[in-house]
Amino acid sequence: MDLLPDIITCHIFSYLDVVSLVRCRAVCKEWSELLAQDAKIWKNHYIEIGDQSPELNDIPCYYGKIVALQCTWNPNDCSNNITVQTFTMQRNTQAQSSDAIRGKSGFSRGRHYWTVQWEGPSYGSAAVVGVATKQAPLHGDGYYALLGSDDQSWGWNIPGSVVTHNGSVDTYPSTKQVVKLHDTIGVVLDMNNYTLAFELNSCPLGILPKNVLLYPAISVVYGQSKVKLVYHGAPFEG
Repeated sequence: MDLLPDIITCHIFSYLDVVSLVRCRAVCKEWSELLAQDAKIWKNHYIEIGDQSPELNDIPCYYGKIVALQCTWNPNDCSNNITVQTFTMQRNTQAQSSDAIRGKSGFSRGRHYWTVQWEGPSYGSAAVVGVATKQAPLHGDGYYALLGSDDQSWGWNIPGSVVTHNGSVDTYPSTKQVVKLHDTIGVVLDMNNYTLAFELNSCPLGILPKNVLLYPAISVVYGQSKVKLVYHGAPFEG
């Protein structure tokens, strides 16, 4: 479609569904810029979706709102002890159980940024935020840091002040910080350089495996825990 006028190309794009449009943005720079300029296409799809979650209010463009909805918690990819309401997951009360959930979309390239917020009632003894492959377990017996317990996941155990992968742990951050309920934790996944970092303090977790999809993920142990996930796209520089 490089030889077509932009107005004709946009008209063709208007017949595509949301998933196809997002994929088209990844084809080349020209298509990405063209679709970024055509707010009407994204607005029409956003209106059709009809989601008015307050978490979307701070995302300025319709494309960003749609992608955030595609990248939030996956109600079909979590422990049976977890329920989901769009951007917020809740772990139901269950004794001697560690439970995890993945996001809807996995990433194998590019740079990605999302925020995670524990809404309460407590972090408990193990509250881990990070990333996982599709092979990482979503349930374990007993209370422990499920995310990061094997070679399929990486995470920061907030109450333990450690980063963990494949069962090994390292102190993080180097300076003790108290993370309170409702604090916003930013996560930066760079699949171009295979690094994972947390907002304010970069956290080296080793070289991530190439050619895999990594999903936003958390694991929790405290009953009635509520955790929110909002995807924001590429991280801001600086």
